[in-house]
Parts: sequence; structure tokens; C-alpha cells
Amino acid sequence: MARMMGFLSLGAWVRSCACLVMATLLLAGPGCQHERETEISIVASTTMIEAVVKAICGATVTVQALVPGGMCPGHFDIKPRQMQEIERSDLFLYHGWEHWLPKVTQATGLGTQIVGIDIAGEWMVPDVHVQAIHSVRGLMISLRPEQEAYYRERALKYENSVLEEAQTICRTFGPHGDTPVICSELQADFLTWAGFDVLGTYRRAESMTPRIMEDLIATGRLHKVRLVVDNRQSASSVGAGSAREIGAEHVVLTNFPVDGSYLDALRNNVKTLESGLD
Repeated sequence: MARMMGFLSLGAWVRSCACLVMATLLLAGPGCQHERETEISIVASTTMIEAVVKAICGATVTVQALVPGGMCPGHFDIKPRQMQEIERSDLFLYHGWEHWLPKVTQATGLGTQIVGIDIAGEWMVPDVHVQAIHSVRGLMISLRPEQEAYYRERALKYENSVLEEAQTICRTFGPHGDTPVICSELQADFLTWAGFDVLGTYRRAESMTPRIMEDLIATGRLHKVRLVVDNRQSASSVGAGSAREIGAEHVVLTNFPVDGSYLDALRNNVKTLESGLD
């Protein structure tokens, strides 16, 4: 479900835009129809939202991510330059957990609509990603109803690609079912979905204490953990150190697209896990 922030609800905003467009066409004649078909300029808080919008909307929008894929969006420090990018856009899309979001809602000009994509869970998990596809598809259809057939067709194709990849992953990791792992808490949902037995999780290095580390390592040794899985967007010192002490393989996965699409990121994560299991 998409949620709105600002002065108008999504429905009210769309209705007001429709009225404005109709009035403009009546006053200015048929030449203005081209303006209705121009691209919507979108800024997304993360590369994950950017990837979904691109897959569904194609060339009907321009979209760019605010936070680079290799950085942690939760620890991102928004700069005046990024604020200007948002203010120049038609639409800003966010997840809802970005700590810097109040800066956007308090400072962005009224010309930019701010919309939250309210999907619980880790978007790298295919089942959750499909929910995000449905939410973004519904939002974009409400904004550009004349593109409904196009958006539905592209969203369905994208969803089928995600589900097909999910089936491939299940077949890949089927023989490794219940493999014991310890991981960053940001990778726990994906690893559990893929069939791994997550015996322990850890947070960023600044949140760790010697006692927590000792317990984590003891758990790993006791259960003969094979993999310690870090999150690329977080520091990897906790995972690397734990893996050495346990005698396990250390691998690093991403929970955001970095240099490509969501499917690219998903496939790269699978290859990385396979290399750790070899």
C-alpha cells in the first residue's frame, strides 16, 4: 500500500491534477495534449524503489535513487544537493524507515508529491518484492491512468521473472536445506526464505559488545556453522571476525541493487552463497 505525506491524499491529488489538465486543454487547445504525455520525474530514496519503478514504468518516467546502492540508506546523511534534486522532481518515493525523512517533508517545496511505499519486510525476498511490484503498479496507474495497460503488462512480466528466479533459487539451495548460518540481521529474512537455518544474528559493529560477540562465536562453534553472512551496506568487521573464530566461510550479500536491477542483485547474492558452500 502506498501512503501519502503532505497536504493532499493520493486520491485527492490525482483528482485535482485531472481537473487542472482538463481545464488547461479546454483553454489552450489540442497542442497541450503532448504535455500530459511527458515523463514524470521521480526521485526514489533507494535503488530498490528505483529498480521497481524502472521495471514497471519504462520510458514513461525518469527515476533516480537518492542513496547509492552500496551505502546504507538508514545511515545516509542527506545534503542540500539531494534536497534540490527532490524539489525539482514531480514525485518522491520512500520506504518509511529513513531517519532523514523529516528533513524532506519539512523542506521540500509544494510542487513535489511525497509518497511512501508501505511494504513490510525485506524487499530482497522475492515474495515481499512481488508485494512491492503490486504497490508501485497501483500508484503509477493512479497517477497515469492512460498508461494502465502498459504498466499492468510490464508489472506482470516483471513479477513472473521474479517468481521464476525464486523457483530457481529454491532448486539451487534445496540440497543445502537447513545449513546452519549466522548473519547480519539485515540478511536474516532472505536467508530464512532461502532455506538456511539462521542460528544467530548481529547488528552493526557499534552495537556489539564483547559478551554478544562471545555468545555469537560460541553458538557458531557449537552448531558447526558453515557460513557467516554479512550485509554489504553495513561494516563487515563483525562477520569477518566471527567467521575466523568459528572456522566458517565469510560471505557478503547486498540488500539493495548496486550496479543493476533487483534481479541482478538477487542472482549475484545466490552466486556468492554458492561460492561459500563449495
